[in-house]
Amino acid sequence: MGVLLHVKTGTEHTLSARVVVGRSGSCQLRLGSRAVSGEHATLHWTGGGWELRDLGSSNGTWLGERRLAVGERAALREGDSLGFGSRSDRWSLTDAGPPTAVARPVTGGAPTRAEGGVLPLPSPERPEVVLLEVSEGHWVLETDSAQTPVHDQEVVEAGGIPWRLYLPIVLARTSQAEAEPASSPGLALRFAVSRDEEFVELTVARGDESARLEPRTFHYMLLTLARLRRDDQETSARERGWIYVDDLAKQIGIDARTVNVYLMRARRQLGEVGVPPAALIERRPGARLRMGSLPVSIETL
Repeated sequence: MGVLLHVKTGTEHTLSARVVVGRSGSCQLRLGSRAVSGEHATLHWTGGGWELRDLGSSNGTWLGERRLAVGERAALREGDSLGFGSRSDRWSLTDAGPPTAVARPVTGGAPTRAEGGVLPLPSPERPEVVLLEVSEGHWVLETDSAQTPVHDQEVVEAGGIPWRLYLPIVLARTSQAEAEPASSPGLALRFAVSRDEEFVELTVARGDESARLEPRTFHYMLLTLARLRRDDQETSARERGWIYVDDLAKQIGIDARTVNVYLMRARRQLGEVGVPPAALIERRPGARLRMGSLPVSIETL
């Protein structure tokens, strides 16, 4: 992810796909110096790298020792030194990686950032809604009852407050992915459970390679969902394995809110080994969910 470091103070700022730098309260990177214009400059992810642009500032935007012309765009590299209104007050681009999704409270406050294609709001401990990356650059907002496409700069409600979303841009080469579900070619889940069901082992396999995951409490919930889909053979594939959130919670002895916390944590852990977050669990109106269509095997230890 893109990161700017303020050299003097050591303060870091994580870059969303487009960052306006300036003194105005609407700027994503707000600077207090009077040498900085209201909307001074932008940093923008082009799809292949970061770009700096001066917005007609009074005291200039600096890249290294060079002052950019008004409206000029300049490609950035990791380690580049930037100045806004001053040649001496410097920022450094310490990470030139692509941006991650960020949600900021419209009313002010600390932002929250996606990890592994998952962004819970208002917090990981109380995920009322969850943003999921369904394919490169395409995100959906998931509630108990639905998944809805969302876009950069959109405002959503969670925790009783509005959040503005800053989502990475969609590259032209991936424009066809919007209508396609998350794919996971070659991936499979392997469960191994003890006879007393006190221990669940989960392995993610891809071809000849596999990764055994650190045991987590939510693995039993995933096992339960996998069994429901496997054992529901009297319905069509489209209808197989669905369960209401409340019924799932009762079945495994937790409350409905904890189900959502477990789902978020499961998606993050499995996302780290290549399982697309939206492919792991499917949602339906009416607070229903089921295990996704990944191949699953279950054995007894």
